[in-house]
Amino acid sequence: MPSISVSPYYGIPHATQSFPASTAPFHDLNSTTAGSGMYEAVSFDHQAFQISGFTASDSHNSYTSHGQAQEQSTGQEIDCNLHELFNQYQSQIREIFTLVKDRQLKSTASLLLQISRFLIRNVGALGLDRDDKAQYQDRLKLWDTFNQCWLTVLHSQHKTTQIMARTGQQLPFGQSILDFDDLETLGQEIVQLCDGIEKTGLVDYQMGVAEERIVDLLLKCLVVARP
Repeated sequence: MPSISVSPYYGIPHATQSFPASTAPFHDLNSTTAGSGMYEAVSFDHQAFQISGFTASDSHNSYTSHGQAQEQSTGQEIDCNLHELFNQYQSQIREIFTLVKDRQLKSTASLLLQISRFLIRNVGALGLDRDDKAQYQDRLKLWDTFNQCWLTVLHSQHKTTQIMARTGQQLPFGQSILDFDDLETLGQEIVQLCDGIEKTGLVDYQMGVAEERIVDLLLKCLVVARP
């Protein structure tokens, strides 16, 4: 896992960032300097990534009924399905960071929607809306990684489009950015999803979705990307 530090904004730990200053003199989208400055936003071990100690089945099992045999069987099926979906979520997290590293931002849009719908719509099934001191630190890491996925993509998008607007350069072959419609869809979706869990205290609090930071950066990206 990456090193953890405390976020000055929301009190949640986050992966050590190496975001460049807004005045960094990037001029060549093909250069090594531009690539490392714009896209290596998070120090992250993509291959070894896992959410230590936290699994969907562990969380859900704490609240599964132990009544009749039929109920137990149904609960086990739910656990199995949720565990598979959580593994898929982790794979999608890895894929997003890899795509940012490879400067293929266009493909991150659908993945951001998928991880957001899964995690936010399943806060109850995953037990994320309940107090659990034993899993407190793991939940902080879970939400921080989710937020960093969004912020890393959007930071890369913002820096790249700023450079393109300032220099008139086009993206090299094989690289891509989000278009205006992608950004609008992402913004509408994350706001709608957050509205659905706001009462749980998982939006812009100690842990949960850093909606304010995400939307703020999304709006900046929209300004630059506006046709």
